[in-house]
Amino acid sequence: MIRKGTQAVVVNDDPTQLRLMSGLLERFGLEVEAFTHPEKALRALRRRGPVDLLVVDLHMPGLDGWKFCRLVRSEDFPGFEDVPILMVSATFSGAEVEEVSAQLGANGFLPIPYQPEVLKRYVEDLLEGRKPRYVPQALVVDDDPEVRITLGRVLEQAGYRVLLAPDGKEAGLLYRRVRPDLVILDYHLPDLTGEALLETIRRPGDPAVVLVITGDADPRLAVRVLQKGADGFVRKPLDGQILVEMAARARRERALLRVEELLEMRTQELRASEERYRTLFTTIPEAVLMVGEGGVVLQGNEVAERTFGRKGRDLVGLSLQELVRGDAIPQVLEGLQRIREMGEGAFEAPFLSGTGEVRYFEVSGRSVEFQGSRSLLLVGRDVTERRLIEEERRKLQAQIQQAQKMESLGVIAGGIAHDFNNLLVGILGNASLVLMDLEPGHPAREHLQQIELAARRAAELTEQILTYAGKGKANLEELSLPALVREMRILMEPALSKKAELRLQLAEGVPPVKADPAQIRQVLMNLILNASDALGGESGTIEVRVRTVVADRELLRRSFVGQDLPEGKYVSLEVEDTGCGMDGETLARIFDPFFTTKFTGRGLGLASTLGIVRGHSGAILVQSHPGRGTNFQILFPPSHGERRQAGGGGGPASVPGDGSPPAPTPRDPSPPGEEPSIPCGEGGDGGGGWRREVVLVVDDEAAVRRFAGCVLNRAGFSILEAGTGEEGVQRFQAHREEIAAVLLDLTMPGMDGREVLKRVRSISPEVPVILSSGYSQEAALQGLGDGPATRFLRKPYSPSALRGLVLELTGVHRPESGEAASPTARKGEAA
Repeated sequence: MIRKGTQAVVVNDDPTQLRLMSGLLERFGLEVEAFTHPEKALRALRRRGPVDLLVVDLHMPGLDGWKFCRLVRSEDFPGFEDVPILMVSATFSGAEVEEVSAQLGANGFLPIPYQPEVLKRYVEDLLEGRKPRYVPQALVVDDDPEVRITLGRVLEQAGYRVLLAPDGKEAGLLYRRVRPDLVILDYHLPDLTGEALLETIRRPGDPAVVLVITGDADPRLAVRVLQKGADGFVRKPLDGQILVEMAARARRERALLRVEELLEMRTQELRASEERYRTLFTTIPEAVLMVGEGGVVLQGNEVAERTFGRKGRDLVGLSLQELVRGDAIPQVLEGLQRIREMGEGAFEAPFLSGTGEVRYFEVSGRSVEFQGSRSLLLVGRDVTERRLIEEERRKLQAQIQQAQKMESLGVIAGGIAHDFNNLLVGILGNASLVLMDLEPGHPAREHLQQIELAARRAAELTEQILTYAGKGKANLEELSLPALVREMRILMEPALSKKAELRLQLAEGVPPVKADPAQIRQVLMNLILNASDALGGESGTIEVRVRTVVADRELLRRSFVGQDLPEGKYVSLEVEDTGCGMDGETLARIFDPFFTTKFTGRGLGLASTLGIVRGHSGAILVQSHPGRGTNFQILFPPSHGERRQAGGGGGPASVPGDGSPPAPTPRDPSPPGEEPSIPCGEGGDGGGGWRREVVLVVDDEAAVRRFAGCVLNRAGFSILEAGTGEEGVQRFQAHREEIAAVLLDLTMPGMDGREVLKRVRSISPEVPVILSSGYSQEAALQGLGDGPATRFLRKPYSPSALRGLVLELTGVHRPESGEAASPTARKGEAA
């Protein structure tokens, strides 16, 4: 009984026999590892150690089964001395072969072909420590029952397992099913002659011994049957013992003849194979090389000669390394070694053509026998053009993917900025209104100013979000990266884990770069915080380096952004940690918007970093390995004295008077406290004799409508409110004769501001319209035509900006306000 998990290794250079043997052993319940090359099998055995059973073919080129046996039983394979070895052979058989095999360490010998049940019995005996004994099988074919029985008893006593057949038909069936070692065949059978049966069963290389018996006295009969392939001829009456001795001699002779027959067959096959190889070698349209030991070229076809610019005599004898680009030699040697070990394989490498041009070849190789030794047949296909096309396609796909990522980030960031700006209208505006009503020395005034200042800082943040997304703009200035890193050390150290050691390596003489200091600080803090998180609370170092580097094309090609930058000198900012590192899958996604490996966080830090680097015409490279830390390297072009704009998709920065908060000074050039103190709803006809005019405020944010209404009420206007685009159009239609101006939010659900503007203009082309949005002016007004009565007001806006713009557009003069004569919106701001 074969226990579960029994492991066997099968070695046979004939793939058909290897599959057959392996399949049978697996059917018996063994776990099988199969090898066509004995050298590879030996390496695997040395690596994995002893197994439960070895099945080895005797006749193999280079290292035959006997040599294999001798090696396995040597001191080089400790632990294999008790591993049972079954030697099999389709070429050799007989007592002498079995004896030699046993002397060299084999525990059993089984000739091929064999019956599955015989193989199973051999395997069970070897696994249980018994020496298997081969029982030869004999088939007796005679129509005389007495002869059949008598011969059967004699052969059984001689050690044969006997099968009996009365006619040719049954004999043919038994022969094909059992494949006996000996056939005793009567010449005269009821259904056909022994000569005819001999023709059907005898095949070249067949190991069976056939002895023909007959009572026919025809002297020509013996010659005919021997010519047909019989191994002996005996006339009746028979002496059983003589017949057994003749069978033994014939079996030994048949073993020798069989070797000769097999050698002849293999010689013919080899000749045919060589002819096919020669034809293929000369006609194949690829470069073909035969390479021997040490990578020496033994032969090359005409395509190879043309490819490498060398005639046959000049090509033969060269080392393959001489035909390979220098830096690719280790790669090629590794590929050749892999083919030798595995028997076949493929690799791709750059080779040097006859003109010195580098051409990439896809090399397929196979280990073959050539001129009596093991060589490598290599077929090279020129894939240079394909590589160039694939590289261009890959770069294009990467650029498209990166553009889609940045567009996705821009859409989300713009939406966040817009919504945030809507909230800031209420916060900043109401704080400004309250400040108008307070006396200069009121105790709450300082707190309100702090609220106003915080709101303005928040507005600056929304502008930064748009800049990260590539939609904002920033004026660049000459910046020394070493100086910036030194200044930020005091901010970086408190942000690190307590066990992290921060090191700075700041080279001397680093040229300045054109950069936005706030954005570069943000990039540096993002990378520092990521490095700190990578340490995971463990001790480690974070090193920040600034230096000048020379970037070649290969370095820039590996960049996540900036692959098309010119080669040359760059200022390098590096942040390197000794943390956990990243695997390839994570590394491929680190710049994706909203991808994060942290428990908390929105996944925008590195996406923003990528946007900033791109906006500065820089490059960013990342190297990381699990357990070995991460290195971020950012390359900035050195400054050459010109002033440039960062960013590439957000349009021009807001001009004065578009309602943007003053940036970044905390002091408002038109302080809200200097606005006239007019309570909401109290402006109007009384006291000043003003004519109250109507302003339609259309905005989906109630807080914005309330703030705008309050400001305009103070300025003496009446207010109509609409919370949707549809409602705004309806109210304009109902009150078009009374409405002096429209304050219209561009971004609303349902009918948006653009559609509302279109409908309003169709009703009253000349009515003044103030378009308002949390987006930049260029992004908000893109696609809208010019209009003399159209202005833009960026959220969040101050009361003075809103009031001044409405007064300008309506032409209303408020001398007591002190501002109507100098409207905020300037001529250049018309959409």
